[in-house]
This record gives sequence, C-alpha cells and structure tokens, in this order.
Amino acid sequence: MKYALSLLLAFGLALFIWIGCVNREYLKDYKLAPNPDAITYLDLGQNVWLHGAYSRRPAPPYTPDFKWTPVFPVLAGGANCLLGAAGVFVLNILLSALSCLVIYRLVEYYVNAKAGAVASCLFALDTLVWSLNFQAMSDIAFVTFVLAGLYFTLPTLFPKEENDAPAVWRLIPGGLGLSVAILARPTGLYLPIVILLCYAIKILFSRTLLIRSAAYALTFFVFSYSLAGLWMFRNYQTFGIFTLSGNENIVMVYYTGGGAWQTEFNCTLSEAQERIQKEFNLPSDEVCHNADAFGKDPAEIDRQLKACKRDVLLKYPISLIKSAMIGIPKSLIAHETGIFATLSKQDWQGTSKLLSNSPILILIFVWSVLFQVIVICGGVIGIIGSWFKNRDMRWAIFCSAGIAAYFVLTMGLSGADCCARYRLPLMPIIIVFAAIALTTLWEKCRTRFISSRTEE
Repeated sequence: MKYALSLLLAFGLALFIWIGCVNREYLKDYKLAPNPDAITYLDLGQNVWLHGAYSRRPAPPYTPDFKWTPVFPVLAGGANCLLGAAGVFVLNILLSALSCLVIYRLVEYYVNAKAGAVASCLFALDTLVWSLNFQAMSDIAFVTFVLAGLYFTLPTLFPKEENDAPAVWRLIPGGLGLSVAILARPTGLYLPIVILLCYAIKILFSRTLLIRSAAYALTFFVFSYSLAGLWMFRNYQTFGIFTLSGNENIVMVYYTGGGAWQTEFNCTLSEAQERIQKEFNLPSDEVCHNADAFGKDPAEIDRQLKACKRDVLLKYPISLIKSAMIGIPKSLIAHETGIFATLSKQDWQGTSKLLSNSPILILIFVWSVLFQVIVICGGVIGIIGSWFKNRDMRWAIFCSAGIAAYFVLTMGLSGADCCARYRLPLMPIIIVFAAIALTTLWEKCRTRFISSRTEE
C-alpha cells in the first residue's frame, strides 16, 4: 500500500514541478482550464463559498442552477478559494490516494495483501488518473466516492464467506457513499439498482434468509438515494422539475442522440447537433449549457429536451447502436497525451509524427498505450481465472461484472466521440482483475523457479 501512495504522490509532485516550470499561471487561474465544464464547476463553487448562492452567474443576481450536481463544485470551489487552481489539483491527488487505499483494502479482503498492493500500484500508475488529477473535473471525486461506497457495501452483500458477513450497519455508509457519488456525477444514478439486481439474483440462487436479505436491500436502497433524493426535491422546489440534473437531457439529446445522427449522416458531432436543433426546434447546444448567459429559462429548456428525447434517440436506432460500438473501444484505447501537451504549453503532433514530439510526451504516450494493453489483457484473464479458481468470490465477481457492464453502457451513451476520461469509472475493476492475474502469474513463475533450483 505504501508503494502505491508513494508512486501517486511522487508523480503528482513531478507534474506539479513540471507544470509550474512551464505554465505557472495554470496552477493559479482556473479559467485557463482546457475543458469549459471545469470553469463552470468552479464559478458555481466559488459563488457557494463567497456569496452563499448555488449559481454560475459571475455577478448578481445569482440565479439558482441545476445543471451540475453539488458535490464536486462545492469541494473544488472551497479548494480554489484556499489555494487557487493548485488547491483543486491537490484535492484530486488526495482523493486519488484514498482510492488507492480503498482498492487495496477491497482486494486484500477478497484475495490477499499482495494482490491488493499490485492493484493499488496499477491505479497509481494510470496516466488517465495523472491527467485528471490536474483538471478541475468531477471524474476523480466520482470514482473515489463510488469506491468508498463499494468498500462498505460489497463485503456485506457479497461476503467472501457467507457465514462471516460483515455487519449490516456497513450498508449505511456504503449507501451514503454511493449517494454522494451520484451527487458528484449523475452517471452513478442507477448504480445502486445494478448492485441490488445482482444481490436479488444471488438470493434466488443461494440459501439466504429472505427476510434478512430484504432488510439488507431496503437499508442499502434508502441510504443510496437519500442525499440524491433530497437534491431532486430541491430542484422540484426551485424549478418545478423532480430531476437530478439539467445536464442529463442535454447529454441524451445532443451527445447520445448526436452520436447516432453523426453516424447516420457521416458528419461531425457539431453538424449532427445542428440537424437535431433545426428538426426539433430546440435551443442550440451552447444555449442549453449556458441558459442564464442567454437569458433563457433552464427549466423550460429541460422540458423541451425531455419532450423530444425519445424521438431523437430512436429515429436512427441502428446508428445509435453503431455510435455506442464506436465510442466504447475508442474510449478504452484513447490516451491523454494531448492534455499533457496543453498543460505544458506544447504542441502534440500526434502518433503519425511521434518522434517530432518532446521526449516527455513520447514517454507518456508509450506508457499510456503499454499500460492499457497490460491492464485490459490482464483484466480479461483475471476475471476468467478468478471465476473458475475462486469459488468463494463468484458472487462478488458477478456483481463486479454487472458494475463493469453498467459503466461500459455509460461509455456507449457518450456517443461516437467518447473520450478517454469516460472510461475512468471502469478502470478500478479492470485493474483489480489485472492485478489478480499478474500476481498469479508471478507466483507460478516463482514456484517454478524455486522448483528448478531445488532439483539442481
């Protein structure tokens, strides 16, 4: 475990020094963020801390917002108020360190400490984690709270030994952890349902007391949606819409639907979005994302998008499936070298002119590709091997596969232009099973080596 934390902190410090030397202003001013979403997160968060208003407006009147859920803006806004943009990056690194710890503890419980150490080190070595640590985006916070929720939940609902299950009280922090994750990133809204479905299947096929299982499921369900439910009620009170986020329908219409139309007409995403806008008489994607700036009512925009969402998505169903099938592998193999180039004020020449780039960018690219090959291949081998070798883990593996399938689906919903960061929630699962495979391979090689030396 200490090796993983050392690696994570060492790479974090190295990146701080590198960026500080070549792009010092980036560590001070959040408005230099490469992703415009990061700017609106921090605009909102600063207004919470400085003016007590959940609003993205730069000046009064601070009209309320419901596009973003509150957890990351509040955390990042506080960090920015204390230390500037660098404070947000420190926050992300600390959250990543907590993720390393949780991964280690979970794998230690189900497998052993050695596999846990390898899994946490692999997470610390992921260049995607490095790049997102230095962006004011909600991805790292989301993954950390999901892992925290799973740490308390999985051993209780899917224990290694049925007669030695952890106490039911763990489902309270487990559910709350997932509820906080939902408020960090709405992607997690249906994750508790997936876990409960896996638990229901387990109950059907195992000798478990139905009354006790129902009590466990109800406890988990209530606490998983407690905080998210309160936020949805706040949105209903403020905007008249019982919804988690105004961003949901924007994504479904202009990105999931946009990906389908993009595939159908073989055009760019922006051209597909223009087609959707004209055909359904909608505000543009830019207006939907910044309703206040254009003097529009965000609640009314949400209603318009919701009304046409089904028609947009189902107009070209085959292209919708094709778009998802393009986006998923694209996200799995994508690298973040271009982000590192932006952060260090360099031009990324692409893979066709790989040797024309700086040595650091070449090294990052090569390691990114190598890392993905290792963990994806190792993850597939690990999950198959674990299923047949570790009977005690089968229900935990089944639930992990369900969670992985859910996150793969969310990647597909991002459309044909799905990028690297959308795979982050999937990575801990892949990494865990890759660590199990690598540990098993190491033990076999070690045993054979010792046996050959003994025979000599």
